[in-house]
Amino acid sequence: MNYLNIILTGLSVFFLLVMAFFIVIKDWRSQLNRYFEFYILSALGILSTMFLVFTFPNLKNITEINRVTQASTVIFFAAVFTMSFVFPTREKKFPFKYAIFIVFPALLVAIVVIFTDLSVFHAEVKNGVLIRTPGKFYVFYAIAAFLYLIMAMINFIRKYFKTNVLIYKLQMKYFFIGVSFALFFASISSIVMPYLYNDLTFYVLGPSIASLFATVALFYSVISLELMDISTVFHKTVMYVVISTIIFIPIYFVLYVYFSNNWINKNFPYYFVIPLLTFVFVMFSLYIQPLINKIFRRKQLVFENMVDNFIRSVSLEKEFEDVISKTVDALHETLFLKTAFILLFNEKTRKYELNYNKAKNKLEVEPLERNSIIIRWFLQNQENLTRTRIYRDENEFSEIKEPFLNFFKQNDLRIVLPIYHENRVLALICLGSKENLSMFSKDQLEKLRYFRNESNEFISTALTYKTAQEEQFIARTVDLSSYLLSKSSSQSLPNNKKIKFGAFIVPKYEDGGNYFDFVRPGQNGIGILISNVSGVGINPAIYSVLMRSSLQASVTEASSSYMVMHNLNRVLYKYNKGKGNFVTAYYVYYDIKSMRLIYSNAGYPPLEIFRVDTNSFETLDSEGIPLGFEESATFGISRTSLILGDIAFLYSKSLINAKNQNGESFGLTRLRSIIRDNRTKKPTEISEIIKEIFVRFMGLSVPESDIIVLIFKVVQ
Repeated sequence: MNYLNIILTGLSVFFLLVMAFFIVIKDWRSQLNRYFEFYILSALGILSTMFLVFTFPNLKNITEINRVTQASTVIFFAAVFTMSFVFPTREKKFPFKYAIFIVFPALLVAIVVIFTDLSVFHAEVKNGVLIRTPGKFYVFYAIAAFLYLIMAMINFIRKYFKTNVLIYKLQMKYFFIGVSFALFFASISSIVMPYLYNDLTFYVLGPSIASLFATVALFYSVISLELMDISTVFHKTVMYVVISTIIFIPIYFVLYVYFSNNWINKNFPYYFVIPLLTFVFVMFSLYIQPLINKIFRRKQLVFENMVDNFIRSVSLEKEFEDVISKTVDALHETLFLKTAFILLFNEKTRKYELNYNKAKNKLEVEPLERNSIIIRWFLQNQENLTRTRIYRDENEFSEIKEPFLNFFKQNDLRIVLPIYHENRVLALICLGSKENLSMFSKDQLEKLRYFRNESNEFISTALTYKTAQEEQFIARTVDLSSYLLSKSSSQSLPNNKKIKFGAFIVPKYEDGGNYFDFVRPGQNGIGILISNVSGVGINPAIYSVLMRSSLQASVTEASSSYMVMHNLNRVLYKYNKGKGNFVTAYYVYYDIKSMRLIYSNAGYPPLEIFRVDTNSFETLDSEGIPLGFEESATFGISRTSLILGDIAFLYSKSLINAKNQNGESFGLTRLRSIIRDNRTKKPTEISEIIKEIFVRFMGLSVPESDIIVLIFKVVQ
């Protein structure tokens, strides 16, 4: 039992020393690390004194050493209580005066234990067993230790249920389960059993095993929070230990041969030994050491070579999608990642959405809003972001830590690489954890910075090339659609003494998808069709040709707005089978003799009429869905009468929704005001005024789609 006590206690002391060392060299400025150091040092006080007692049982001052053990124990429980206030990392620092207030009673108890015999009267080791005579104060010492333990556990439970950060809950769960079990086991074996039953069998073994549990639990929690880059330090330490050990093998062999009395070295001068050793060392350094270093740094070298090869290969790639996929693939394969994906800005949804990913399991990533905190941070900080920095940087992330942690936690991310194009965030390359759970080394982080800069240039260039291709395609299709539209659109406005027309179109491109046309079944009536076809290029032009043909074929049915709409819908449905472009239309038939309007709507903005007698506007609409989606669709039909001076106008929705540089919409109210203010003018003059005001209103802004206005006025 004595040897087991020594071995386990020695191992625990070693682990605690390693932890204390890493905390000091990595991040002493962190409040959590400083309190963690206090926790470790108090634990070292317990286990190091126990190690001394059982390793050197014949020491004369065993009693004094055991008193230090007891004092360290109560301070250790106080340290656990203070840890419950600072772990996990707080946004606001825990006031130091409160920590002093918490630890002060434990220090008083420790002073009584060390400098009096009230707690431990006598202690000695006999046959590997510690025999101890407790004093009257021992029970108060035990109560103080248990109170600290209970308060610490209560505080951890309180924080667990209070926090909403998932990663904090997870770390507290690890810490609480491991440490509470360990401390409970240590308390029973080293305090309760010796006092109540005078049983010292597990007096040292219990705390030693418990310390291993507590060490592993708390150390894992700290590592998983990435407060210490343990894997990098461990990797380099092992590498240099192995190199230093291996170099002694050939040196030892040379010396062994020289000092052994065999035939090889009988006449071998001693002054050749030192040059030979030097030669062995140089050869080892030139050829053997790089080989060993390469074995230890194999994955690191693979990644470095990948970056160089990637730059050479992708520099010749022009397709945007291929550059994206090759970038993610390269990172995923050479860094041995569980997950790697890219969030790309979608111009239609105005969100950053999952574009390409490499993952073993199905990946679901919630889109990021373009004005989210994460995107705004990357706009201001054009650099890679690691999860480690989010935890460490209390100055920058104290108020915005939670959304960042949630984003990283939900997607199991370690690093995010931003990609920029034209002074905006174009994409985020997101890297998950490694398959072997090791951390990213400093060398890899440095190489990733270089990789991100290079890939940013390639991705931005590929996007520029893609945009140029699309614009060239649009230009070619617009040229063709211009020709088709010139053959389908009405070449001039109707000329009639009783009704006058005015119109204008402001296309997004040279020619757009807006279309209007007229049909004249006779001298006493006129049919007016206005429509909007979504999209750019040949398709909208073809739709316009189809509608013109259908409208002209319906000349005998022009007075029935329902039949005209029905014929248009049937023709478009046969063309696109209900899956084509989005087509809206409004048809009006005006009877010149009776001065009556008959109208039907298929999803287009309603007809507006300025009533001269009431000096007010009336909105005319009817039921109807867009054309070409349902073969059996029905369309409402309505009627109204006009008088001399009344002005009717149709407009595209993009007109009133258009926004200028200040974010102000043109609006229907503004359009109505222009009509009312110019009600005495001719329709052609009114349309020119509307166009002029609209262009001036927009300034440098461009409407999202084609703008069209058609006006007609009843005259004498």
